[in-house]
Amino acid sequence: MALTRLDESAVVMDGLRSLPGTCPPSLVAEIDRVEGSLFARLGDPASGSRRLERAVRVLSVVGSAGACGQARAALAQVGPLLPEESLGKTSSLNVVDAACLSDLSPNPELLGREALALIINLDCARGAALVVTRNGFPLELLAHHGWSSAEAREFVRATERKQRLPLGKLRDRSFHLTVSPKPDMASRDALGSVRTLIESALELEGFRRKERRQCSLIPFEPPDGPDGIFLSGQMLKVVAVARRIAGGDLPVLITGETGSGKEVLARLIHAASNRSEKSFVAFNCTGLPRDTAESQLFGHRRGSFTDAREDSTGIIRGADGATLMLDEIGELDPTIQPKLLRFLDSGEVQPVGEPKPVWADVRVIAATNVAIDTLVREGRFREDLFYRLNVVRLRIPPLRERREEIPPLAHHFLRRFGREMKRGHLDLSPDALTCLLLYDWPGNVRQLSNEVRRIVAMAKPDDTIRPNHLSPEILAVRDWVPNDPDGEEHSPTHPDELAIRIDQPLASAIEQLERAMIHRAIRATNGRVNSAARLLGLSRKGLFLKRRRLEITTDTGA
Repeated sequence: MALTRLDESAVVMDGLRSLPGTCPPSLVAEIDRVEGSLFARLGDPASGSRRLERAVRVLSVVGSAGACGQARAALAQVGPLLPEESLGKTSSLNVVDAACLSDLSPNPELLGREALALIINLDCARGAALVVTRNGFPLELLAHHGWSSAEAREFVRATERKQRLPLGKLRDRSFHLTVSPKPDMASRDALGSVRTLIESALELEGFRRKERRQCSLIPFEPPDGPDGIFLSGQMLKVVAVARRIAGGDLPVLITGETGSGKEVLARLIHAASNRSEKSFVAFNCTGLPRDTAESQLFGHRRGSFTDAREDSTGIIRGADGATLMLDEIGELDPTIQPKLLRFLDSGEVQPVGEPKPVWADVRVIAATNVAIDTLVREGRFREDLFYRLNVVRLRIPPLRERREEIPPLAHHFLRRFGREMKRGHLDLSPDALTCLLLYDWPGNVRQLSNEVRRIVAMAKPDDTIRPNHLSPEILAVRDWVPNDPDGEEHSPTHPDELAIRIDQPLASAIEQLERAMIHRAIRATNGRVNSAARLLGLSRKGLFLKRRRLEITTDTGA
């Protein structure tokens, strides 16, 4: 960035810092690098040095060698922070330095390095060390202050784990700070403030991580338009193909379970086609009477049979210029299939009783919920008709294979039926939404729609939908959650009970259970390893290996 107009540059950098969400560490470092040069140009070298030093610390861990080199060069021009400029600040914390802890909290190493720099600037510790351990392996000393490497390692080993300041985990590595405070009250107070800032930054990052997980799984606002319910990766690919072929008149075969959204996809194709201003006609071939099937589809002439009291155009000619969806095409009577094939090949319809065929301009989209390939092999569906319809084939996965669409669908139906039934603003509790996500939905989107319609009909205005509002078969997926008459939800409260979410990876659930049982056994036996192993049904070595893998010390508070 050119620094010829310093005030405007400062405004730009302030805007970058105020962007919503958490900036990635590399961007934080770049902002510090540019701001450091700005402060130096504006006559504040102390602030400039502080920012440039932080940029070097961050870029040395997560940045490129070139970016780190630029920051070092800028710091060399400004000059390092002088001791008298960094001391004497134990009464208050630099708000910019404090805010940076929050920005860097996603990376525990960067958080630790920045916290260590803040402790050094506050001059509140006789010694401090940033340490990383990995699944029971010897500790690694990343940085230290006030001690030699040997002194830092000795102090870290001698310090009880509960006195360390945890910074979080990155993959299989655990980071923490070990600090020996100065004895005066001001230093201890400043160190306590740093501890509070780190804990707050970690807690805030936990909330951010949870929100990101929810947002990736629960996009509450579905996009507008007829394809708004299609949000999964599989369906986005299907929709992309549908839009690509919508402009032509190629026949389309849509397959999928009942209620999965075949008609919605067919309407999307129609809406994106050059026939969109014409009507969309949906005709279900299921249960079509054999003696009237031909006249219903192709029309008839008055007097051509007993009940033909007047002329009829039929479904196909009635959709002239438009799009016709033939739903459940696999149920079409075999005697009708040759006439449909002729229409698809030539565009000609032969009404019952008409001496000559009639031409009709219709785009045909066929849909079926059965394995039509099997019907062809069994001779129940004409092979030539199948190949004529199967020019473009789109498969809609069942809802259980695209669960990320369940939350936006549920909220969409909740708002829609809430407006229709005048229930005000209805909302779904997280536990109710979890039940919806875990259920398999054999009836797909149609079943979900009917379930939400029933819930809304039974709900009070402006109510929050809880698990006790759901149908028993849906609630059964989380049968460990008891519900009282007031609809309040409770987790197990007995000290020997543990509630484990089943919507997580199996390895995580097993680790959670193992950790809880080992902690309980150690507490119950007052730390006697042999007794704890017997209580768990393990050998002493087996318990040792599990404790080392889970990083569980004899101190059960760890």
